[in-house]
Amino acid sequence: MLNKQLEAALEARKQKGTLRNLTNFPSSSFSPSGGSEADEVELPLVDFSSNDYLSLSTCPVIRRHFIRRLTQKPTQGPDAWRLGSTGSRLLDGNSTEHEELESRLASHFGSESALLFNSGFDANVSLFSTLPQPGDIVLYDSLVHASVHDGLRNSRSVQAIPFRHNDVAHLDSLLRRLSDQSSLTGRNVFVGVEAVYSMDGDLCPLDELVEVAERYVTKELLHVIVDEAHSTAVYGEQGKGLCQALGLTDRIRVRLMTFGKAMGTCGAAVLCSPLIRHYLINYARPLIFSTALSHPTVSSIHCSLDALMDGRGDERSSRLFENTRLLHSKLLEVVGREVEAAAAREGHPPSAQVGQPTTGERLGRRKGKSTCLEAGSDQTPSPIVPLLTTRARELAAHLRSKGLLARSICYPTVPKGEDRVRICVHYANESEDIERLVKVVADWCETIRGGEMGRSKKEEERGATRSTPRKDPRSPTRPGGLTLSSVGGMERATKRSGSSSLLTDVKSRL
Repeated sequence: MLNKQLEAALEARKQKGTLRNLTNFPSSSFSPSGGSEADEVELPLVDFSSNDYLSLSTCPVIRRHFIRRLTQKPTQGPDAWRLGSTGSRLLDGNSTEHEELESRLASHFGSESALLFNSGFDANVSLFSTLPQPGDIVLYDSLVHASVHDGLRNSRSVQAIPFRHNDVAHLDSLLRRLSDQSSLTGRNVFVGVEAVYSMDGDLCPLDELVEVAERYVTKELLHVIVDEAHSTAVYGEQGKGLCQALGLTDRIRVRLMTFGKAMGTCGAAVLCSPLIRHYLINYARPLIFSTALSHPTVSSIHCSLDALMDGRGDERSSRLFENTRLLHSKLLEVVGREVEAAAAREGHPPSAQVGQPTTGERLGRRKGKSTCLEAGSDQTPSPIVPLLTTRARELAAHLRSKGLLARSICYPTVPKGEDRVRICVHYANESEDIERLVKVVADWCETIRGGEMGRSKKEEERGATRSTPRKDPRSPTRPGGLTLSSVGGMERATKRSGSSSLLTDVKSRL
């Protein structure tokens, strides 16, 4: 009976086009020069997909450092080389190497203490299921990671309230309402956000959110938790994260730094007070009942941390943002031309939002204070660029056929009507590959548009007499049209238009 139920559930997802599968695309046959099949070669796909922003996972220097660190371990004694940790941290899985790493992480990232977790998911579940006490309030961004939602489901807090994504005014209104109702008196208030959001690539207006929260909640009762998964090693001096870049570390109660993205390895660490660390050791079930990180994993984190501390991380971060600026500028050239063409066709003025302040510029105008994210900063824009399209899987497959790897992200991972191909830029991407990526996307869009215009012309020639247009089955749930954002992904301009626009099918959230 169970097998039939499972098969029926999977078939239902397949019919809706939401079935997930594991995939592996190590290489592709394609012609680098765009020639014939006879010119095709088998080459690794150019990575525009992974979270390895600084390309540290394939760095030869780190590889040699990692091997040297492992081979220099003694073969006997308490610090002898071991493959696995052999137990949980509370049993036999703890070691001086684990504790040394926590001490180094706390020192580097500017925290009183640090606590290792096997993943950022485990850390978020632990934080949000254990820290809020009965009667407390949790306010969280509507686009926080799934792990936060899982933690909140197991939380003892009475009120878990979402606020609109990156909407400081909405957070202000919620806190004002709670304050007017005297609901904030004597209660802990938690605010959960991400530094950089993984699907849209936009940065959290952290300083503004913190200022609003501090306006209504006393310092003792306010607990801001920032997930720095996609900003660890990318933002801030020596990769210390967005909170450090904005000078907010003293006003953030808990920071979550992960090592499976820009640091090129795996695992995570919660940066917090010694009291919170000790509390998590006693109450965080994912920590208590999981085997600790293996010794090779701990060694790999040490090696990546060395790269951040000796300046190699900053060098790679600088090159990463050069690449992101190149991608944004090339995409904006395509977007700008299409917006003007669509406006001319339909009698609308071009979108006034193009060229609006970037996220970095907005964050850099905090009461005249200087931050590393001011206009012209070396750390803008975000290396995550989503291309919204109703044909995400088709576009991703087309990119693979041209030797470029970028994944489609579809419902239910993202909301209905927001399927996209997510572009992740890396240190190792060459400018030629970035320019080729933009050309391939633009050419694909032109092909799709040409096909749709041809079908539309044939329908007109057949003299269709329908009083209402047939709904395109590919169109998203929300009204179709051009969605365009300024660099940084914060301000978004939406223009409802027909399907003739190039970016009706690819909506670049720049």
